[in-house]
Amino acid sequence: MRRYISLSKFLSTEIDPFLLGAFLSRTIPEKIDDKSYFYTYSEFKSSKFVPINEFNFLDYAKHYEANLNNWSQSENWEIHSKTKSKINIRFYLNNDLNITKHDFMLQLNKKLLTSDWFNDENINEDKKKFLRAFLELRGSVDNNRNFISIDYFSDNLFELKRMIKLIDKNFLPLKYINFNTRELQKQYVESISLRNTQLRVNSLFYANEIGFINKYKALIFSKNPKFKDSVDFVTVDNVMFFEVDVPNVKLSSTRLINVLNFYTDYIFQKNLTRANVNEFRNILGFDKHKNAIRRNASLIKMFKEMAPKKCFSCGIEETFDNRQGEQYFEIHHVIPFKHGVENDDIDNLARLCVQCHQILKKGVGSREVQLEIIKKLLANQNIFDFCSTSLEDTNIDTLAEKILNLLA
Repeated sequence: MRRYISLSKFLSTEIDPFLLGAFLSRTIPEKIDDKSYFYTYSEFKSSKFVPINEFNFLDYAKHYEANLNNWSQSENWEIHSKTKSKINIRFYLNNDLNITKHDFMLQLNKKLLTSDWFNDENINEDKKKFLRAFLELRGSVDNNRNFISIDYFSDNLFELKRMIKLIDKNFLPLKYINFNTRELQKQYVESISLRNTQLRVNSLFYANEIGFINKYKALIFSKNPKFKDSVDFVTVDNVMFFEVDVPNVKLSSTRLINVLNFYTDYIFQKNLTRANVNEFRNILGFDKHKNAIRRNASLIKMFKEMAPKKCFSCGIEETFDNRQGEQYFEIHHVIPFKHGVENDDIDNLARLCVQCHQILKKGVGSREVQLEIIKKLLANQNIFDFCSTSLEDTNIDTLAEKILNLLA
């Protein structure tokens, strides 16, 4: 007989962060004997780094199932399938409320947002339990690129942006996260293979700070050919922490947010041509040379095509005709481009009429009027998200002051 708990109980009682992380990472609806269920799962298979004869999957399955139940404070994880090279273990919820998956995800989000541990500014132990389930249950260890990678499935915008909630609540440092969109992968462009969008986290950081719960995945990590010597580890409550140096990655703190926002606005669930994909890769800087410092012409072109045809400040829609017979506007970098090529981002652009753009120039408009214009630009959510993240300030008044000072 299948093990499960009722969805009503799951939503109304205190549930361990580990189990919440598993369902936020991947929830699948299923009909069994005319009954509706949701389930999450952990799955992994053999790796070239650890030959099958060095690890017994059949013996480990029962041990791993017991550990999952222990970490979840539940007895409902059960082995769905096991072979000599692959294990799949599932946790079922009986959908006694007869709600859709989308409604379930909304309720799950509400449950998270009302949990004290979730809103803690620090990376506490409950957050680490949550992350182990969110990342490692389905994640694969990529020793070539030093990533823990999971397929990032999203049926709607809410699911797509669930990772941003974890970033906002300080679950992971932004510099250790990578978002690899399926539609922008070279294999997709070249029609070689259609892989899933992936969320990837630096495996050195994960092994040192979060810790492995899966013995086989920990073994794969330890076989990383980049390690000159064997790496030491300690086990605490069945969690394996490795004593490895965590790299000081120097990446823009806004990079992931920018990619997610761009993907949401221009790529997600859109019918793209190969030309679109190549252009988007260029806009996001996937193919540009490291030393390039020129403004991205493709980005400006895309912004002109997709942004509202009006001044972002005064709202005027009719100015005068340009050479193409269209209304003339100028494109303005809210945080000036001169302060770094990372500011050449579509979420940092604003369409302005000549008058408003001129007022923002040094010595032309009064400080009060310039601040008023900047605040109007910050009313655009994408611009606000970019600027507030870049300048680390969410107060619109002080943020506007910082931007104005950069214009000088």
